[in-house]
Amino acid sequence: MNELDLDITAHRARQLNGNLARNADLILVMDNLQRQEIQRLHPATTGRVFRLGELAKFDVPDPYRAERPAFENALELIQRGVEVWVPRIRALR
Repeated sequence: MNELDLDITAHRARQLNGNLARNADLILVMDNLQRQEIQRLHPATTGRVFRLGELAKFDVPDPYRAERPAFENALELIQRGVEVWVPRIRALR
């Protein structure tokens, strides 16, 4: 992220819980398995959970414990997904 001039030092991951799930208008996940699991655990989220790569039909593989190229690939896919979702979200305002 430093190479992209993005400061993410304040970012902290959180587990999705019932309260977060109920209050979310949109939940973007990395892959279809995550989507299915969230909908199984929180049925009320059905219709609000989508893969980041939903519209382009791709998953973002988890690069955990992999070499740098896996992280770079995941970042590229995340960026592609964000580029598709941002205009759609902005159009809802």
